[in-house]
Amino acid sequence: MYKSYHSVGNYQLLLWVTGNKLQKTWQAPSAILVAVNQANVRRRRRAASYKKGRETAEHATRGVKNKWQPNKQKREKLLFSSSLSVCAISAIVRAYVGWAHHCAHAVPISRVQIKPLPTQKLLFTCLLGVLPVAVSAQPYVISADGTEVTDQKTGLIWRRCAEGMVFSAGTCTGKARAFAYEAALQHAATQARSTGIAWRLPNIKELSSIANKSRSSPAIDPAAFPATPASWFWSASPEVGSSSYALCTSFNSGSVYSYYRNSNGYVRLVRAGH
Repeated sequence: MYKSYHSVGNYQLLLWVTGNKLQKTWQAPSAILVAVNQANVRRRRRAASYKKGRETAEHATRGVKNKWQPNKQKREKLLFSSSLSVCAISAIVRAYVGWAHHCAHAVPISRVQIKPLPTQKLLFTCLLGVLPVAVSAQPYVISADGTEVTDQKTGLIWRRCAEGMVFSAGTCTGKARAFAYEAALQHAATQARSTGIAWRLPNIKELSSIANKSRSSPAIDPAAFPATPASWFWSASPEVGSSSYALCTSFNSGSVYSYYRNSNGYVRLVRAGH
């Protein structure tokens, strides 16, 4: 047999003669052949591992299904009876706590709404230890004379009307008065001295807590704060890093802004709850 090698790029052309017939083939360098062989070995191993893992998973799934199926009804009964027990205990505890809270805070019963939960949520509600009914109080409680409103989330007590306006016949009448920042602080101090009640200008967090961004013009609950101007109100919070600006809340959109202290803005006073 006669053999002849001819290099072409990274490959070699191998020619050989068998009998009277000339044959040829391409032969890669040994380094390339080793790399190709290793890649083929890894590919075959991955394929074998995947096949073995799939067979194991299918076998385990069949075993779980067959094991669960005969006891399915028994397990469902046990789960249902357990959830009922949790419901009963939860109802007793929550009813006691809710009644104690009601007595302590004297929430008018007319302001409490009982809403039944959807049937499909009953089981999950019981498992979470929550009463099968949701008791939700109104966020605001109006004072007897209608001039103040208590936010039950924060405990703060607000004047229902912007300064300059007067509460009359179920709404705020008159024209809201605008103040520069320093004048707003002084007005709050004057109101505290004249009434003997600790009225003050709210900080930006307190003022923003009564803004309602789901509404606009004004972005506030109109039942709790009637006839609120759809404009910005001063807070007592100065802008950090600037002695010329202070923070305010826009009750047109519910957003927080920074204004020059000499600008005129509206004022709503607040005091701490009891």
